[in-house]
Amino acid sequence: MLMALISVIVPVYNAEIYLATCVESLLCQSLTNIEILLVDDGSSDLSGIKCEQYANLDSRVRVFHQENRGVVYARNLGIEKACAPYLFFLDADDTLYDSNVLEMLYDRMNQGGVDMIVGDFQRINRNEEKKLVHRLGSSEVYSNIDALNFTFQYFPNFYLWGILYRKELFDDIFLSQNYLIAEDQILLTSVMLKATNIVYMPTPVVNYFMSSTSVTWILNLQKCIDFFDATCEVEKRVKESGMLEQLSFSLQLFLLLHIRLCFLFFDSVGFYRVTEVRERIRRYADSEAMCYIREKEPFLYKRLMIFSSALWKYKLYRYMENIKNLFTKISRL
Repeated sequence: MLMALISVIVPVYNAEIYLATCVESLLCQSLTNIEILLVDDGSSDLSGIKCEQYANLDSRVRVFHQENRGVVYARNLGIEKACAPYLFFLDADDTLYDSNVLEMLYDRMNQGGVDMIVGDFQRINRNEEKKLVHRLGSSEVYSNIDALNFTFQYFPNFYLWGILYRKELFDDIFLSQNYLIAEDQILLTSVMLKATNIVYMPTPVVNYFMSSTSVTWILNLQKCIDFFDATCEVEKRVKESGMLEQLSFSLQLFLLLHIRLCFLFFDSVGFYRVTEVRERIRRYADSEAMCYIREKEPFLYKRLMIFSSALWKYKLYRYMENIKNLFTKISRL
């Protein structure tokens, strides 16, 4: 077998009904010298057996089994075992968009001077309705600062999959805990902070299937806590990178908009992070990002202020708005 040019890492957990379409979309790629790393994360169904069957059918498929530790550790194992210079991640319930995806990404990467290539994806809901989702703006080449500023502001739902990476970007990047949700936003932020040139190809590379049983869409209290913790970890890693000043506004906006999701769970008795959330809102009460939210999403601004006990700021805002409206009416007389 030729040396693999791309290592495709697929974490697998109880995905026996999806695995065939996922793996087949990889095996049919026009770029044939790839390796497919199926990491069985302690599945209780037939996923592990099906993985081994594919390994027996095609030498490009390598299988690794571990006790159930979560997707973070499954990906870490895949990265550790990968032999190719470039990495691509795919979830076991998704597929590549067409048979030319990996060749297209590799050809662009092979032109040199690129650390990451970001593609779009096609989102498919339970009713099989399809929507093309763009991940970056109109530019082709981004610095890490520009790419993160755009992502924090306009595409805060980070996904590690659907991107071709230089493998060395993942050196010394790790998570100290396994999050139930939002681990992608920590890892992708960390990788983008290390990248120099990021290329955007406005072409779909992944079919992203939104199922009712998807771990991302089953909401519970622990996921809300993990979501908040992961958002705090993103802030911590940006500060440690020394790039906080260049990312300040977009990061604040990202943090505040993510706090909004925590409101879904504030009536849960066990939500012991409420005080921390309030403190975070107070910290940014006078920030440029909060002013932006006040103008663009006044209802969210009101909820944030009331929850953080900064109601006086909202009342002052309403008072000033009333005065402005009054002067507007007078000027029209």
